[in-house]
Amino acid sequence: MLKSKSSSLIIALVLSVIAVVWIITGTISGSESQASTNSIETPSNKAPLIFKVQVQDFRAKPVDNLVELQGQIEAYRRIEIRSEVQGKVSKKLVLKGQNLTQGQIVIQLE
Repeated sequence: MLKSKSSSLIIALVLSVIAVVWIITGTISGSESQASTNSIETPSNKAPLIFKVQVQDFRAKPVDNLVELQGQIEAYRRIEIRSEVQGKVSKKLVLKGQNLTQGQIVIQLE
């Protein structure tokens, strides 16, 4: 048990040292490359470079933020209606898929 803890500690220390060395070498080489790019400058006696460019006019146009899609939807809940009293259904008062309100009569019994 003690041996596994010490080996884990050694591995963690080695990885930490590697990470620190990697970060330090990156900052050192990064500053050197930055200095070398700063030292390379174009002589001031040269004429400035002239570039050809193309220009195009644009105007703002209104955009419709409307997306039309086709698909089918399904209810996320289903209910099953069971009778608590005996009797035969004499009349259905609503159609399949019709929206209902609380307290609305759905069927009539004989």
